[in-house]
Amino acid sequence: MTTLSGSLLAKGELKIGEVFWKKNYEWLKEHGYQLRTRYSPDWKPSWQGTKLTYAQCEDGLPLPYVQIIDAIQISSGSRVALKLLDRKVNPHEEDITRYFSTEPLVNDCHNRCVPLLDVLHPPHGENEDIRILVLPFLHEIETPLFDTVGEAIESIRQLFKGVQFMHKHHIAHRDLNTNNFMMESERMFPEGYHLARPSRRPDLKASANKYTRTQRPPRYFLIDLGISFRADPDDPSPKAPIIRGGDPTIPEYKNITVPQMNPFPTDVYCAGNIVRYEFLEGHPVITDIHGYRGLEFLKPLIDDMVQDDPDKRPNMDEVVERFEAIVARLSAWKLRSRPSPRRKNIFQNSPSRLLSGIHPQQISYTTMTALPGSLLAKGELRIGEFFWKRNYEWLREHGYQLRPRYAPDWKPSWYGTKMTYSQCEDGLPIPYVQIIDAIQISTGSRVALKYVDKKVNPHEEDIMRHFSTEPLASDPHNHCIPLLDALHPPNDEEEDIDILVLPFLHVIKFPLFDTVGEVIDCVRQLFEGVQFMHQNHVAHRDLNPNNFMMESEQMFPEGYHLARPSRRPDLKGPANRYTRTQRPPRYFLIDLGISHRADPDDPSPKAPIIRGGDPTIPEYKNITVPQTNPFPTDIYCAGNIVRYVFLEGHPVIRDIRGYKGLEFLKPLIDDMVQDDPEKRPNMDEVVERFEAIVGRLSAWKLRSRPPPRRTNIFKNTAHRSPFRSADMTSEASGLRTLDILGNDEVFWRDHYAWLKERGYQLRPRYTPDWVPSWKSSSKEQFECEDNYPHLSGRINDAIHLPTNSRVALKRINVKNHPYEEHIMHLFSSKPLSDDPRNHCVPLLDVLHPQAVKETEVIIVMPFLHAFDSPNFDTLGEAIACIRSLFKVRGPPRVLLRYQPASLQGVLFMHENHVAHRDIKADNFMIQSDKICPEGFHHILDYLNPDLTKPAKYFTRTQRPSKYFIIDFGLSRQYEARLGSPVEETMEGDDLRLQTSYQLDVLRTGELVREIFMDGHPVLTHVRGYRGFEFLRALINDMVQVDAAKRPEMKDVVIRFDDIVSRFSTWKLRSRTPSRRANVFRDTVHVFSHWKRKIVYVAKGTPAIPEG
Repeated sequence: MTTLSGSLLAKGELKIGEVFWKKNYEWLKEHGYQLRTRYSPDWKPSWQGTKLTYAQCEDGLPLPYVQIIDAIQISSGSRVALKLLDRKVNPHEEDITRYFSTEPLVNDCHNRCVPLLDVLHPPHGENEDIRILVLPFLHEIETPLFDTVGEAIESIRQLFKGVQFMHKHHIAHRDLNTNNFMMESERMFPEGYHLARPSRRPDLKASANKYTRTQRPPRYFLIDLGISFRADPDDPSPKAPIIRGGDPTIPEYKNITVPQMNPFPTDVYCAGNIVRYEFLEGHPVITDIHGYRGLEFLKPLIDDMVQDDPDKRPNMDEVVERFEAIVARLSAWKLRSRPSPRRKNIFQNSPSRLLSGIHPQQISYTTMTALPGSLLAKGELRIGEFFWKRNYEWLREHGYQLRPRYAPDWKPSWYGTKMTYSQCEDGLPIPYVQIIDAIQISTGSRVALKYVDKKVNPHEEDIMRHFSTEPLASDPHNHCIPLLDALHPPNDEEEDIDILVLPFLHVIKFPLFDTVGEVIDCVRQLFEGVQFMHQNHVAHRDLNPNNFMMESEQMFPEGYHLARPSRRPDLKGPANRYTRTQRPPRYFLIDLGISHRADPDDPSPKAPIIRGGDPTIPEYKNITVPQTNPFPTDIYCAGNIVRYVFLEGHPVIRDIRGYKGLEFLKPLIDDMVQDDPEKRPNMDEVVERFEAIVGRLSAWKLRSRPPPRRTNIFKNTAHRSPFRSADMTSEASGLRTLDILGNDEVFWRDHYAWLKERGYQLRPRYTPDWVPSWKSSSKEQFECEDNYPHLSGRINDAIHLPTNSRVALKRINVKNHPYEEHIMHLFSSKPLSDDPRNHCVPLLDVLHPQAVKETEVIIVMPFLHAFDSPNFDTLGEAIACIRSLFKVRGPPRVLLRYQPASLQGVLFMHENHVAHRDIKADNFMIQSDKICPEGFHHILDYLNPDLTKPAKYFTRTQRPSKYFIIDFGLSRQYEARLGSPVEETMEGDDLRLQTSYQLDVLRTGELVREIFMDGHPVLTHVRGYRGFEFLRALINDMVQVDAAKRPEMKDVVIRFDDIVSRFSTWKLRSRTPSRRANVFRDTVHVFSHWKRKIVYVAKGTPAIPEG
């Protein structure tokens, strides 16, 4: 594998959130607070030029939480904590903290709220809602261990009295958990400790010296009052909006039926939970919080505090009274006795008890996002779908019945049967979590429900309501989707969410148009609809084929499934349909989320630039002004819909082919899609010219059939891309022509020269003065290398000029994927990088683009190849590949010839406390420079990089190559004491929780099953192999639905070793024949593959190599 010589890894550099502190270093110093040297403007990493690594130097470790930093108060020389506070997010934290820090409360011996030492207001035009709170520098309570029962009693006493004190002053904490109960550090750690490594001294040169709690009794504090609630003193039963804090086990939050609850009993539960996990039973996830023996006398009190029914819990006055009575009965001998820590509980990782994390991000359904499918057990609810499940009963009360999948007591129908989730109606998730289908109970008709966040799209509901009221609603030219109803979810945390009730529509591309007249009617309604909006001074601003749909009831009388429009709602057969001639549909413009209403008196209206679903808009390519006229942009986009759907076909989306016989529309469409917005006709002129064109068509022409164009053989070939990305956006998947750079690709063009200065040469496609090569040569467009972008615009390939080696460049948004760079650094640094068991893709370099320095980085990696091609020739080759996923303690001697270095993959990550969380075929790749030394094209990998001849491949036996795990965007690193937080995949009675490590086991098993055994159920080129039944029992155990029954990866390794060790050399050299394609799979792929081969021969270019 080629490694970049002399490349400097950005290990230890500032993370994006730390830039704020560096920016304000001097200002903070002027105000009396000295940050560490790491944040000085002229900081030079101390490990550079030495033999030390960044992890060994005090200034090399980033902050655990970028909102909190340590500093020296210059006037006193004492260490303090600075906390960044956004008052828009936590509006009451400063006030409540200040309240408990003023006389007489601050001197009350029962007050355990962290004192507020100072409040600073950052300069430089920062957000006016930003504050910096100055607080004491505290230490976690778990370490050092409690030496005596008396030490534990004192800690619990201060916890209970602190919560009691808050409650007496009518304030509920609402976020009590082990992270938010801390102790002062100065007395127990006189020399201090490092914020990022609490067990080490501030300079990291030795362990932190400490006293015991008996030698220097510490004071404990309740911290983080960000979601605390101040109640009315006169209200006997106060209520507060439900906000989830750091304890996800709260019973009353599991099946929420009311928007507000009394927060004080919840505090009692959380306080009891701290004691239960910290001192009694041990934590169910954090394995080094074991609990202690000898404190069982507290169990009856704690059991009462953590009852499921809030009304049965004691209040804090009763808790303190009972606690003091219990303690009073303890002898001095008992208080001085040692409470021995419990050993690690083997059931701590039991899925029935796992928490979702110590301090998870607060979940708000207003910012729902769907988890990638790789994080879900197949068929289970996505995170975004929980919103609909949560509101199932409420929607039913308001007259809308969702499908059984979203019922609170839903049991997957495929459980206990031979069917898969994809064969069952309730197994398919909705394509977009914002939109769901429902039955309107009063009429029995099917409708669509769309949730709208008014903070994101504040005008959508108003504009839809405008077009849905008389006289506009009954105007025959109005083709804006009508608003049937608007609902407001009951919970206060969703106060900005509206649920819009809309007609249930169907995509326009299916079924195909049978006659020219059907096409004409569709285009007429599109143009009339846009014209009608413009006449009412509204610009759509997001016109694209996805936002132009047709009513479904007329053409699909029995309905269709939202996730599979070609199937009936029960998936038991194809959806029965009429033609557009038999039942002419009405077409609608949908998704008015970014629409703009202009001033009627403004002759040249302007609107802020917002990019919609069409990334080819010329005026958005080189933006020099913040606002443009949105109405000519609508005309371009409407013309683009006609160009792609009816004339030329879509350049990327294979099933939008266009039609022959509609060339009479081309002059009009060419005028609509001109680059200069001022040269485009307005919609009145478009409609007038369109009607004039149609008026000249004969009845025979209107009844004639417009044959669909054949599929471009180069559409959708990206499924073989060596860098297939899980985070593709709609821009990356295709709304662009291939001779125009997509939105993401513009980044690479803009940084072409900058990257070249740093030694990375991009392909000609990204040069600033790029002219498509097919425009100046006799080659067809699809024969030219620069015709093909990467499937994801966030990944590109380049030549590293100093070594002339090919590398991959990947843009990472550090806000969306904050851990990816850090985890790659971890596995690319010594000693892990030298470990032969390490199969994590190495990080060769990190670049910081100036334009997006604070939000994005570019990581440089080896250029790899999809691991599943070419086919595996022998059983030994396949075994070597699988071993790269697992670990072996010492391979059988005969296997070393196949893969001497592939000794560990997933387990190696787990042993280093990292869970990948996205194991799948796309993220497991093979070293390319050995198996394909002359290179291959990044899309058409059966051809060489310039598409002039077939790529030359060696077998894995001829050139044994290393396999790599890639894409750590969803990965998490856990401290050894933290274990592995869990993923909650279902709610209600069928609650299943699984750790990230168990998730990796599941995904690894699924990967082996699909690639080597059964083949993929849909992708016809992933057929699997015969001869791997010896792995069936192991793989079945790995992919069990019940996470608790899955083996750990180390157990998988032991079993795998035992199986393989019995194989003879002859067995390992035997061939592994591919399975034949399943006759029930989609055969389009096979046909297009053969057709592509024929066209290559016809064009005189090399055919696709066999195998």
